[in-house]
Amino acid sequence: FNERFGIGAKLRVVRMNGWQRSMLWPDTGLQWVQTSPNIPDWLTTIVYVGTGLIDNAGINNGSGFTKPFFLAGTVDVDGAKLAARLNSRDLPGVWFRPAAWTPYVGFWKDHELTGVELVVFEPRRFVAVRTAVEILVAVRDLFPHVIAISEPGALDRDWGTSSLRTALLAGEPAEAILAQWTTAVADFDSMRRKYLLYA
Repeated sequence: FNERFGIGAKLRVVRMNGWQRSMLWPDTGLQWVQTSPNIPDWLTTIVYVGTGLIDNAGINNGSGFTKPFFLAGTVDVDGAKLAARLNSRDLPGVWFRPAAWTPYVGFWKDHELTGVELVVFEPRRFVAVRTAVEILVAVRDLFPHVIAISEPGALDRDWGTSSLRTALLAGEPAEAILAQWTTAVADFDSMRRKYLLYA
């Protein structure tokens, strides 16, 4: 970013020894140090980049409970129905099971919530943002009254664009929503290639 966008910061990058791009945290042999109350283990770092983006659409992601970012639901969602729909999408590296929980802190404190739990069984194949979009679309299709975007600016900020919100509210399928970003993602991947530090 510094070079590409002409920021001009005096920047020094310290390379890590022994790190390879294909590694996951357990491959390092190092102990995990909790980085936040809501990031209790390394696997959460892979999941939260997706489910961390759904709460501004009125869906609790497990924050305020013991499984932050591994849950998706709200009041009066049929967890079995939602799990069946999401499992039928055959998303890579993840399986969904019905869940019920009551957050003990935060916006949803003391509300009985229902929905699904994400069971990530292949972290290297799991695609966090696709999974988040699929959750939002499934909830919208099955329980349209649940999607509640009270602060459009917050949702747009989290996603970096208003395209997710407008497509979601327009009834677009997950494939169409994700396709909006395909070219931009490919362009970014190409642009960043020369800056990658690790093979």
